[in-house]
Amino acid sequence: MKKILAWILTIVLTVGLLGGCVAGKTAVLFVEDTQTDQAKLIWAGFSAAAKKMGMKPVLSGLTEESSLADTVFQIWEQDIAEHKPDVMAVVGLSDSDMYSIFLDHQEIPVVAIDPIEFSRMHEYFCVYSASDEDLSRMAAQNIIGMQLPTSGRIRLLYNKEDVIVRDTFVGMLESAGYNNFETTPLSGRITDQSLLNNFSEDTVGIYNASDYDTDAEDLSNLILADVTAAHLASIQNDQASSILCRNEYTVGDQAARACGSALRKKDVTAVTVDPILVTKSGPDQHGIAFWLDLLN
Repeated sequence: MKKILAWILTIVLTVGLLGGCVAGKTAVLFVEDTQTDQAKLIWAGFSAAAKKMGMKPVLSGLTEESSLADTVFQIWEQDIAEHKPDVMAVVGLSDSDMYSIFLDHQEIPVVAIDPIEFSRMHEYFCVYSASDEDLSRMAAQNIIGMQLPTSGRIRLLYNKEDVIVRDTFVGMLESAGYNNFETTPLSGRITDQSLLNNFSEDTVGIYNASDYDTDAEDLSNLILADVTAAHLASIQNDQASSILCRNEYTVGDQAARACGSALRKKDVTAVTVDPILVTKSGPDQHGIAFWLDLLN
């Protein structure tokens, strides 16, 4: 019994010490547009994790109202002056002059979420969402795991710029012994009808919607770079069976944890969050209702 009590006391003290380093600190998440589905999911994960660590999370970015009068940098500067953050996470960090000026004038830790061509990433904690190649690889793995009948046809529709998506997908299927598949490059805006015209009843639809906006129905599966409320609703309404997408909620969660590590002055690290397959009941008991609630 004494050993158990000592063990519990050690855990409590350890948690207390770790929490004490960040408890009461203000962590600001900077996004360009707070109204996008991607920003909402990242913020949901970020705010939940930050609160668990005892931090005060703040979201900074353009809203529908503020976008009429201010630029995103004006909003960020106003929020920095008002909230005086102890640590900040920035989505889409790049090497543009304005971003560099913004960062160079800050004397607080920075976490970069999906930095774009950011040469100084080694100086900051970085959190990456899944790449299109990751999505393609997971899609192929799921199809292989389905053990589909040889009579069925597999069709990949992909952004014509994402050649690596096609090559990854095709390579894995060929290695697994599948030969009955086709790949179709897409360009321009995709409508429901033009997309569905590429499928037949014996086709397992795999669609890479990167850079496209679609409410396409009756597809067996979707590969999506970024999930939207419309795509989630398509599962809820039995118009699609699943959505393979980036896990932006966990990206936000990991960004908040990185903020905690930065405040504790731990060594700089980078982490990549795996994609997820969303169905009516999952993943991890978090079905469509859970994800749609985060976007409302």
